[in-house]
Amino acid sequence: MKNKIYYLLPLVFIALFSSVIGAQNVIDESSQGFKKIMKFDNRINLEEAKKQFLNEFGLGDDNTFLEIKQNIDKKGVLHQKFQQYYKGFKVEYGTLIIHSKNGNVSMINGELYKTNGLDLEFSMSSLQAFDEALSYVEAQRYMWEEKEASEIVDYKKPQGEKIIYPLIENNSYTLKLAYKYDIYATIPVSRGEVYIDAKNGDFLFNNPVIKHYNNNEINFNETKSYASKKFKENSFSYFVSGSADTRYSGNRIIETRAEGDGTFTLNDDIRNIHTYNAQNSFDPQVYLNTTVDFIDDDNNWTNVEYDNASRDNAALDVHWGTMKVYDFWASLGRNSYNDMGAPIRSYVHVGTNYFNAFWNGSVMSYGDGTSDPLTAIDVVAHEIAHGVTTWTADLVYARESGAMNEAFSDIFAAAVEHYAKGTGTDTNPDPNIWALIANPGFTLRSLITPNTFNDPETYNGLYYTDATSSCIPSQGNDYCGVHSNSGVLNHWFYILVAGESGTNEAGDTYNVTGVGMTKAQEIAYLILRDYLTPNSTFIDARNAGIEVASSLYGSNSAERQATQDAFFAVNIGDEFVPFPTDLNLFEFSQLVDITCGDDVIPKIKVRNSGANNVINTIQINYFIDGVLQTPVIWNGTLAVDAETEITLPAISESTVKSFDLVVDSVVTGDGDSSNNSLTGAFRVNRDDNTPTEVNTFENFLVDYWLTYNEGGGSNLWIIGAPNKTSLNSVTSGLNAYTMGTTANYPDETKSFLISPCYDLTSLSNPIMKFNMAFQMEENFDILYVEYSTDLINWTILGSATDPNWYNSDRIFESGELSSDCQNCPGAQWTGIENTFKEYSYDLSSFTAESNINFRFVFQSDASGTDEGVVIDDFVIENTLSVDEFELNNSVSIYPNPSSNLFNISFNKNYENIEIGVFDIRGNHLINRNHSGETNHIKLNMNNYAAGIYFLKITRGSFTITKKVIIK
Repeated sequence: MKNKIYYLLPLVFIALFSSVIGAQNVIDESSQGFKKIMKFDNRINLEEAKKQFLNEFGLGDDNTFLEIKQNIDKKGVLHQKFQQYYKGFKVEYGTLIIHSKNGNVSMINGELYKTNGLDLEFSMSSLQAFDEALSYVEAQRYMWEEKEASEIVDYKKPQGEKIIYPLIENNSYTLKLAYKYDIYATIPVSRGEVYIDAKNGDFLFNNPVIKHYNNNEINFNETKSYASKKFKENSFSYFVSGSADTRYSGNRIIETRAEGDGTFTLNDDIRNIHTYNAQNSFDPQVYLNTTVDFIDDDNNWTNVEYDNASRDNAALDVHWGTMKVYDFWASLGRNSYNDMGAPIRSYVHVGTNYFNAFWNGSVMSYGDGTSDPLTAIDVVAHEIAHGVTTWTADLVYARESGAMNEAFSDIFAAAVEHYAKGTGTDTNPDPNIWALIANPGFTLRSLITPNTFNDPETYNGLYYTDATSSCIPSQGNDYCGVHSNSGVLNHWFYILVAGESGTNEAGDTYNVTGVGMTKAQEIAYLILRDYLTPNSTFIDARNAGIEVASSLYGSNSAERQATQDAFFAVNIGDEFVPFPTDLNLFEFSQLVDITCGDDVIPKIKVRNSGANNVINTIQINYFIDGVLQTPVIWNGTLAVDAETEITLPAISESTVKSFDLVVDSVVTGDGDSSNNSLTGAFRVNRDDNTPTEVNTFENFLVDYWLTYNEGGGSNLWIIGAPNKTSLNSVTSGLNAYTMGTTANYPDETKSFLISPCYDLTSLSNPIMKFNMAFQMEENFDILYVEYSTDLINWTILGSATDPNWYNSDRIFESGELSSDCQNCPGAQWTGIENTFKEYSYDLSSFTAESNINFRFVFQSDASGTDEGVVIDDFVIENTLSVDEFELNNSVSIYPNPSSNLFNISFNKNYENIEIGVFDIRGNHLINRNHSGETNHIKLNMNNYAAGIYFLKITRGSFTITKKVIIK
């Protein structure tokens, strides 16, 4: 064995992953003391874990951390990413990632730099440093010189960000005060983040933003003039499906826009995908400012029309390919490349002799360099994946991180092609997906046999380019081999999917059973999204992959073994050694969210994930709000790979509050204790047998409701008298439920105020009513009501179209310049209503519910707070007059169930009756007015799916709700 990679470059502080015993532990794995491992096996909250981690690295209070993003995986693990600052200055690449579940931290990893005693005196002005940056770029023209084109790509002339930059050279780093500029040149075309030393004006580094399918840089020096911006002014447009003869993928269904003049364009407004004609312009300031549509008369985009001298069918490839890329990422839970619904704009026919394609940070450009443009789905997926990488790990485009940047684009290109074309099987895809084929005559790389294209298959193997810190990245050396060295991670992914056996160039014999594309692509994505930092290396990816596979499938699982052994096969780290004994305590199989006075009986699932040993005895220790209960001893036979359910004793709690439940398991000889703990919560509510009594919230002991915040922390809702600038004493009496009595509500808070449990079966016409005043940051902070009938699942109550209910139906508009309402479900209160107003909702459709809960849900965004919400006099009223009673008993509906047609009959002619039909989510589907000429109405629901619907018959202020079923 030779030249195997075990450690990261000893440049930055990297917290890796290990199974260690104790509350926390740090293991030095590097001879130079830079490599640390920190993992928390016992329960510890975020602030304490972060404090211990930073203390271990000797980072004092002058270092602060701002949360920049968070994700939750399907196992409920929260991954929070923080940016490092020193005395208010951003430390470039400084990243801290905290992994936790239910408030308990399991691990921290990051890329942190010691800044103690750093001189923060900037000797140069931003303008002086900017001149140095322009001297490095040496362009003739820049994007900021064209206002409209700049707006399209959301670009502004850089002002220079003051940062602390770690210059990585010769196995060490030096911290530099620097200015950072995003410089977008248009003649010749380039875009990169240029770093200039703020002390002496020296050039430090250029991190390319424009990424290319191959390693040929753009060389646009031709200047041509084209028509200015072209906009359509249509009276209307809508999306439709068309048929397209693509250049490389045959006939495909594409989504297009039907324009007001009867034509169709390559605009998929549902996915926010737009494909334009660059008209062979070389100049981004011209073609980005053009938006010329490809136009078809009948939405049948045929070869006869588009396989022409201009090769316009390349645009059909791009449009269909971009649709499939969007759908692929959606299948992984991602909303466009930035996960916020960003539009994906593509420009086809760029230049006349440009043989490449590139991502410029926000749009795609495809060149017309040969008779076969680079527009195959491989290229489309590869380039857009660079956008995903930017918005996740933001891997630096140099050395090993740059090679992984390229590799992830190749990996997801293969995954997208498999997803889009569906050939082969999950574990044995069509071999064509493993070749990065730009067009029929040009194959760039291979994931099966990288050596075929002079790319390495193993770390430090044949064709591997030196990517240590002694290599100074430049365009001339492909930024230390980013395109070539991508072969290492590429080959790892192929082995993980399909499996492989053999002996690698380091002399290691391996035998890997593949896990298939579906699992492998998710593992690769979560490595990138949740664990890697800007200067991560191959060993980081290996350790992250082990953590992801262990979390998803178990530390002794076949998936974890395949992930680790595939890295071993490409000469990164050791092969997998299974634990003989390993108990996996993996989920609560039964744990109610809210109990209405009943006992809580938790059930947990355990799995024997060990390789060899049967488990006969398990000790279960469990804690309620930190108090250890009497342990439970399970005795039996749990074979390898077998699962069983263990029931804990009934928990009887009467106090109305949220209780933490922590369960730990102990097994003799357990090789991995990191999967032996579960944390959950249950909430005890009170059962209100008198829903028609008004909750005045005057008496804390009598009117107290259950309230809690998502993620824990002090309750936002309290009973009291608001004493704020606007919401001052807005109560019906002395007290109300309010978000604190004096202070504004906090940022990034989701808080719940839960009603008692109600029995509505004795009520014939229940109506929820309450008084409310509010002051929330409009479209950024919101309030809405949910209900639950099973004590576990919650559904939004009503919509903005319901009378006397929500004041907003706004949702987050992906791709719009405005980024408000990111938390909006489409039915909420927001903005300002400073005085008390009564709100009401008809609950007639819930009269069969004997145990229903309601909750007010408040959510604030990351910045900007206000005074909040005040709620008083909550009640569920029930009234029924003589006339209403007669009407209620006169209605008959037949047949019911019915396939489509329902007859509604009354025992006499009633005037001014309104009939509404709603689905089970409360959406208003049909509205009919009945004048009273007859006592019979026919209701045709032929266009609606089979299921349960609610029929609301309203006369005046009285409403009857009946259930109808379409079979």
